[in-house]
Amino acid sequence: GNDNAIGTAVAALDRNINIEDAIERMRINQQQTRNTFTPFPYYFEALLLLKQDNPQGALERLDEAQARLDDIESEFALSASDVVRHTPVINLGYAKVYQYQAQKLMEVGRVAEAQSLVEQIETLLQEAIAIDPLYADAYVTLAEAYILVGQEDDALELLNPNVLQPDLLSNESIIITRGQAYLAQGAAAEQRGDEEAARTSYARAEYEGFLGVYINPFNEAAHQLRIEAALAMGDNALATIYTRRYDIQDDFVSYLTYFPNSAAAYRQLANSWIAEGKPDFALQSFSQALEAQGSNEVLADVRVSRAQLYVDLQRYDLALADLNEAVALNDRLATRFFRMRVAYLAGDFDTALQDATLLNEVGYPEVATIDFIRARILIDTADTDNIEQLTQGLELLNGILDSLPQDQQAEANEYRARVYLARGEATEALQAINNALLVNETGTRRYLRGRIYEAQNDRDNALKDYEWLITWSVVYQYDFLPDVLNRYTAINTAIEQEQADATATSIALTQEAIGTFTPTPSPTPQAEVTPETTESPSSNSG
Repeated sequence: GNDNAIGTAVAALDRNINIEDAIERMRINQQQTRNTFTPFPYYFEALLLLKQDNPQGALERLDEAQARLDDIESEFALSASDVVRHTPVINLGYAKVYQYQAQKLMEVGRVAEAQSLVEQIETLLQEAIAIDPLYADAYVTLAEAYILVGQEDDALELLNPNVLQPDLLSNESIIITRGQAYLAQGAAAEQRGDEEAARTSYARAEYEGFLGVYINPFNEAAHQLRIEAALAMGDNALATIYTRRYDIQDDFVSYLTYFPNSAAAYRQLANSWIAEGKPDFALQSFSQALEAQGSNEVLADVRVSRAQLYVDLQRYDLALADLNEAVALNDRLATRFFRMRVAYLAGDFDTALQDATLLNEVGYPEVATIDFIRARILIDTADTDNIEQLTQGLELLNGILDSLPQDQQAEANEYRARVYLARGEATEALQAINNALLVNETGTRRYLRGRIYEAQNDRDNALKDYEWLITWSVVYQYDFLPDVLNRYTAINTAIEQEQADATATSIALTQEAIGTFTPTPSPTPQAEVTPETTESPSSNSG
């Protein structure tokens, strides 16, 4: 029957399993109810097709339903009252498809197009709300669309308890969506530097989460909301308390107490441990999450979160393994972007280039970072005499340098210096490496600059960089230290040899000068004649 088919669809959507079977049952149901039109098989089939990443197919099914609403002449034409009664459901279906498409557009930075779709969603759902002021799904979907494009204030105005119908005030979905709007509002305030406004919004989000849990402690989204709000406020211990498992008789409402086998709950606990600076506990919670129950989307998120922790621990191989699993479970562009960067760090250049190519093809907005990875791979894999490939990498870097954040600019300048040195352009190489060193001094940059100084025959400055590296090698294990020592010794040996050669040359020249010197003879001195009385020997005789 119709109810059974709808139940199958709801279960398939909730668990993301047996989608094809559920679609088939929806189509059979549509045929069975052709004479007595109901919009729900079309609506749920559209949602199931979105699960298969087929928005065009979803729109076609909704168009068929809309054609039934527009039919006023055939034998199957609906009454005017039935058209009005069914319109909100079909409008919501269209809104869901447009929301899906807007999400995809936002992922690649096409904000204006996404906003245009949100305007269509607004028109459709305002009509639905006008027909049925208690249609909670219409409020929630419209608010989610507003949040998606950064219009969280519009979402909060729509869901303001002071203007909602009284029967909607305790609606769990509306409460949680209002909390999500407060989270988004807080993040926007934090981004513009208004910490007080951010904390106020986060506190309001935490209250909405508390309210949702109070109304129904078996609502996972409510637990997740208040945990996320606590983390956003920086109250990491509170987030852990909200998540950890307690005995039910303790009368404390926590996520794992009510969902002891929830992968999403263990993921939240792991995130809380990370925020508290306890990575070992976080890894344990991630492992528990992967053994628990969860949809492919949740399990993929667990893998992505654990991969980030592995990156922080510099275990790039383990991070890449998790991201490969995440892509297999739920292939999202953001996950591909993350995997591209991790694959590069892990030395898996093929995977990094594969993701970079895909991201460029779909117009992913982080163009500079993508091209930065491509440039680094070109330079890293080129032989030092492959000037053509090195230059390709250099041209990519020169084109994106100003678009990179400061830390990546420093890395880019280090790579630019490497290429300039290989091309024999020492002056440009020195300028690039000095710019990198201004941001952050590293051993590799000092090592590179020492070689550049050598290329300029500036041995004094080269020795200073090598001496710096030798001093710090007591603390850091530089794999290039043997080459540093060889270069340092070679320069000093050359200087000593030059000094010895200079001394020997000086001595030789001196000796040569002495050996060839002929002094001018001095004249023979004449005896000085002193006038005196000459006596004859006889004059002395008596």
